[in-house]
Amino acid sequence: MGGMANSAEEPVVDVHRESEVAPENDLEEHEEEDEYVILDLEEVFHGAALPANCAYTLSGLDTMNPVLTLGDDLKLIGEYEETMGTVLVFTERDEEVPEDERIRGSNLKETGTRKRVSSLCQTQRKLKFRLMERKESKDLSVQEKRSRV
Repeated sequence: MGGMANSAEEPVVDVHRESEVAPENDLEEHEEEDEYVILDLEEVFHGAALPANCAYTLSGLDTMNPVLTLGDDLKLIGEYEETMGTVLVFTERDEEVPEDERIRGSNLKETGTRKRVSSLCQTQRKLKFRLMERKESKDLSVQEKRSRV
């Protein structure tokens, strides 16, 4: 087992994929598969937190180099990489504690809540992003215009 990802440090995205299954009795079936990928932004933000409530667009997840646009002008280009082992991702939430379970003298008595940590997913892939150079951005704009025609 590998490391643990913290959502504040490395966002996780659920990549929803559909794959065709061999037809049976001339009926085509689609099997849905969820794949989680860690978004590695370390090279861009160097440990700083991603700006809160920042609008973003993640496109091209089915390509070799997906694009993450933050706000209106910051474009990042990504590349898929395998992780060293399996990465476990957890989620944390506050949970109400019943009155009879509260411990005398602890902060549970005052707040009435405790943290509940649960497993969200595991993955063996990450999407490592870097700043997109101007030339790459121009090439991408040309490709987008061609695909609209």
